[in-house]
Amino acid sequence: MENPIIRDEKALEMMEQIDYDFEKFERGRMPQVSMSIRTELLDKVTQYFIIRNEDGTIVNLGCGLDTRYSRLDNQKIYWYDLDLPEPIRIRRRFFKETERYKMIARSVFDYTWMDEIKTDKPILIIVGGGVADVVPGR
Repeated sequence: MENPIIRDEKALEMMEQIDYDFEKFERGRMPQVSMSIRTELLDKVTQYFIIRNEDGTIVNLGCGLDTRYSRLDNQKIYWYDLDLPEPIRIRRRFFKETERYKMIARSVFDYTWMDEIKTDKPILIIVGGGVADVVPGR
């Protein structure tokens, strides 16, 4: 595509290595366009948070194989991707944890995941594509 809505080299790399029939997504162009626009909008909200809170914390609940961290990392932000054990197992094939990037293999309903988020900085929570801005202590 000449003018893609988003460029995501990591997603292309992952698609090439995952044994899955992605051709079923070729049938419907509108869902692809709407998901791309949604991704672009969420990226912009996330970028705005990062500009305002360059060393803040982002928690991506139900992350699946989301690649937002690889597209938006500013080398200062702290990022947690949370999902069930199976999606996190697959993620570990493509992403490596660092001091600032962690993966948590738990249900969002197992609230013990919150114990792993250690910060006194503002937090952006991405939930199934939506976002919430949280400022600790307020």
